[in-house]
Amino acid sequence: MKLTNFLLLGAVLCAEGNDDPRMKILPAGDQEVRVGKNIVLTCRAVVPSLELIRDLRWYSPQGYPVQQGDSLSDYSTRIYSEEQPGEAATALFIKQVSNEDAGQYTCKAVYASNQHLQATVQISLFVGITWEDAPIAQYARLGQNYKIIIFIQVRARPPANIDWLKESLILSTGDQYVIESDGLVIQSVSKENAGTYTCRARVPETGELEERDIQLDVRSWKLDEITGTLTGYQLRRQDEGSYTCIAENNAGREQASAYLSVIIRPKVQELYNKTFEVGRMGAELICKASGEPLPRIIWRKWSLNEPYLAGGQPDDPRIIVRDQTVLAPARSIPNATISWWYNDVEIGRDDLDRNFQIIGHGPRSDLIITPLVSSYYRVYKCKAENPYGLAFHDIELEEAHEPTELQQAMLDKNTATSLQFRFVPPSDMGGLPIDSYAVEYKRARQDWGSARRRVWPVDTEGNGYILENLSPQTVYDLRFGSKNRVGFSPWGAGIQITTNQQGHPEPPLLSIQTGPGEVLKGDVIFLPQSKV
Repeated sequence: MKLTNFLLLGAVLCAEGNDDPRMKILPAGDQEVRVGKNIVLTCRAVVPSLELIRDLRWYSPQGYPVQQGDSLSDYSTRIYSEEQPGEAATALFIKQVSNEDAGQYTCKAVYASNQHLQATVQISLFVGITWEDAPIAQYARLGQNYKIIIFIQVRARPPANIDWLKESLILSTGDQYVIESDGLVIQSVSKENAGTYTCRARVPETGELEERDIQLDVRSWKLDEITGTLTGYQLRRQDEGSYTCIAENNAGREQASAYLSVIIRPKVQELYNKTFEVGRMGAELICKASGEPLPRIIWRKWSLNEPYLAGGQPDDPRIIVRDQTVLAPARSIPNATISWWYNDVEIGRDDLDRNFQIIGHGPRSDLIITPLVSSYYRVYKCKAENPYGLAFHDIELEEAHEPTELQQAMLDKNTATSLQFRFVPPSDMGGLPIDSYAVEYKRARQDWGSARRRVWPVDTEGNGYILENLSPQTVYDLRFGSKNRVGFSPWGAGIQITTNQQGHPEPPLLSIQTGPGEVLKGDVIFLPQSKV
């Protein structure tokens, strides 16, 4: 038995001793890396006596030794190597891989003073699916065609397949949607087109998959923050009412209100052809029309130039024009009785829930809801009825809350006295569009109790958000938030920035107003000095 054990052990030692000394790189094989990722490669000596390994180093594709160990001045170096304690191995670190890092890397060592060992690995790079220009919050105007812009950069071969989804339903080119290479076109935008759209990019050959959610808000109003002009598109009767303009800065707040009256073009709602026998008494033609303000109805025979007068006609007493019947969408003659419903249940009759309060039943009626639980958020139906018929209008009550923290604040410009930012909106906007962004800022040694605040309306023109009146070469702590109609988000996206030192001003740009809505921008123009 002892002899058998001895022979087995000897066989194992003999098998290991016959292996030629070599270098081994892990992970094995050539490496294909996505641009911007990090990678580590470990080179290990496979030899009987590790203590006989010397000069173990990594070499770049250009043949230069990669910095290693104590030769590093600091660990912010992007490409470096580290010896692995307790083993004859060294690790190659490449952080944020870029195109110039591609090539063949070599690991070399000397074994037993005279055997030169080496192993190589080829690193190739590819650009994966990246979102170049795909804002996660986009805005469309009611009634117009809108293209959801989304530019993606993908690996050239094989190309990515692009799918579009809305609320998890796959979209295809049809009557309203047109799928293009750089976006999704929505034709004749309606309120129903608002919601979350998902762009899905996938490469079947590599299994790579990326998704981008885009929140589309359909607006019937546009605010020009420079001129303060509020423009409405496709106004409806519901848009009539009082509007308030608020001006706010660090010195205070002022506001003024104006009333918007919506004028609706006249429309003939009813005028039917009639046939009467000769000699019939009391034959009537009835014209019904609507509009705001109420239109005046005029009768004229096609063969005559002059209209008929109210009452009897001087030259033909048989023809009498009586008072006109006028119908308006928000009014009726006689007045309508209004009731409130949901799911075919009448509130106040079939449902006596005290969390519903109805004020008035016509010609105006208000439904006040105290939504204690989520089931109150639903579609409610306003029903108007008079002897001439019924009319319905659906109103959806949706739940909303404050937005979550801002995802990111990006510094675009730093001067001695100002900072310019862009923001990545919150991942959850609370069910309502963001209407403003805010910053709290203070000097680094101050506490937040002494911080100042700046609030900006949402920038729809891409001009960014500018914080001014800062001190040069000063360290500031900043934190950011956003607001919807419910309230402010928590403060977040905190950063610390040092303003630049004072210096020469940047060259100004010349803007020339060439016509309505047209501005040309260019470089500085030196004008000749006037002669004294």
